[in-house]
Amino acid sequence: MSQKNPGQGAGLWAQAPVPPPIPPPPSRTPPGPSVPAAAAPPRRRAGLAWAIVLGAIGVLLVGVLIGYFAFPPPGLRLPGTVAGVPRLSGGRWDGMTGEMIGAAGLSGHENVAGVYGTGGKVGFAFLGSDAPSAPSENSATIALLAQYFEVALGSTFNVDLTQTVTVRRGDVTYQCTPMGLSSVTGSACAWNDSRTTGFVMSFGASGNAIDLTAAVRNAAVG
Repeated sequence: MSQKNPGQGAGLWAQAPVPPPIPPPPSRTPPGPSVPAAAAPPRRRAGLAWAIVLGAIGVLLVGVLIGYFAFPPPGLRLPGTVAGVPRLSGGRWDGMTGEMIGAAGLSGHENVAGVYGTGGKVGFAFLGSDAPSAPSENSATIALLAQYFEVALGSTFNVDLTQTVTVRRGDVTYQCTPMGLSSVTGSACAWNDSRTTGFVMSFGASGNAIDLTAAVRNAAVG
């Protein structure tokens, strides 16, 4: 009867390989809540917005066109002849026109100015501007122009504003004030409408001063 050697059996078990430990299962983090993508705006709303914008632009353009044709730019011009009196040009006369604009304080606007007469003698001068003003403001500019012509023509002017005559013709207001010179009698006149203002300084010119001012305006304002 054979007997097992206890030591021999133990040695066989000791030599058997030990299996590696089983790693723990990976932790699973529960997924976070999903964020829905921003919804694209409906095409119908975008189209409506564009329609509103284009409609507003169209209304604006129509308004501009209506305003242009109903109230066109003044289109001031410098006529070569007014009431049969030619414009004096060249040298001294051209210099006076720029000085008149500066003396009246109208620089920076669309202005025209001219001196008219025959035989080198001044009959009248005018200044037109696209800066409309009220008739109540005319006297200040007339006083400035009178001071200028006292120096330019070497005459003493006496403007009596208490005798100003006002006449309304259509949508234009005309004002004329007697102006006494050292040698002749003249007038200082103005016109006022919704688009322009003008001044006519007459130095002994014959005829009605209001009619002369209206003739100048009709020739100078387009």
